[in-house]
Amino acid sequence: HKTPGAFSPNTYDANNHFLRPAELIPNDATLSISQAEQLVANAFNAASLVTGQYFMAQISSSLNTLKTSVSGISDYIEDEKLSKFQSYLNKLESIARRLPFLRNNPMGTMNYVQDAEEIERFADELMDFCERRIERIEKDARLSDGEDTIDKNANDILKYLLLSYQSLLMFCEGTNVAICLEGITDANHLQVIYDGLEKKVQQYEDL
Repeated sequence: HKTPGAFSPNTYDANNHFLRPAELIPNDATLSISQAEQLVANAFNAASLVTGQYFMAQISSSLNTLKTSVSGISDYIEDEKLSKFQSYLNKLESIARRLPFLRNNPMGTMNYVQDAEEIERFADELMDFCERRIERIEKDARLSDGEDTIDKNANDILKYLLLSYQSLLMFCEGTNVAICLEGITDANHLQVIYDGLEKKVQQYEDL
């Protein structure tokens, strides 16, 4: 900010509303100590802006998509797992709505970080459950099965694939919420998190 020779594009929020002019520093610029400190502070503010607005918009959109799909999976998954899925979805939505306020309360934030990580673990387990169910259906299937059995097996596989996809979304949004709560901006740390997300996406695609 206010660095000689900086470029000045405009910045926008997640809804494409104009926020303010922003000044960018060329990557070969030589910074003084005071400028470096200011740059770090500005980078954190920019990250806060992103996590507070863009991610919030994306998380809200994904959670709404998940909510509309829950009612369609009750006919093939155990009531216990479905109830837990709905409970965690409600908790994730509640945390996401409170994000702007929770980040101002470091003591309370860690409890919500633990909640987000618990949601990630549940979503991870549910993906594994779906994978095992599909494997079981394939193992039990026979070439001599009648048309009704084949149709049922095909429908069950498709339903478990859908649930696996929804679990993947929950896993990713739980991760996003945890990132926002912890205010993670370190590139190496974010890369490790990204690699973990990519691994889960690959698990679903392989399935």
